[in-house]
Amino acid sequence: MATLAKMQSDDLIQKKNKEKNLKYEYKTNVNIMVSELKDELILIMMEKNERKRKIRYNMLLSEISRNTIPIRPDRHNDRIFKKARDRYPMNARKGL
Repeated sequence: MATLAKMQSDDLIQKKNKEKNLKYEYKTNVNIMVSELKDELILIMMEKNERKRKIRYNMLLSEISRNTIPIRPDRHNDRIFKKARDRYPMNARKGL
């Protein structure tokens, strides 16, 4: 369900930004999308009236599509992982 909402939101964002001369393309902010979905999706599914359900879903999509982040090319920064064995050497162990 989240993937479907992201695809629809990305389509809305592309349509909105189609005529603008922007430096970057934009996509949906997934963190905000998930937080909006987890609250609203249950209410949408529990709604008995189909018309109200569609209205709520469209309002949810418009809310999600307002929160965008730019797609910046050539951003491939590797994550640096620390080695766990150096965390607490034997002579400097944490006390209980």
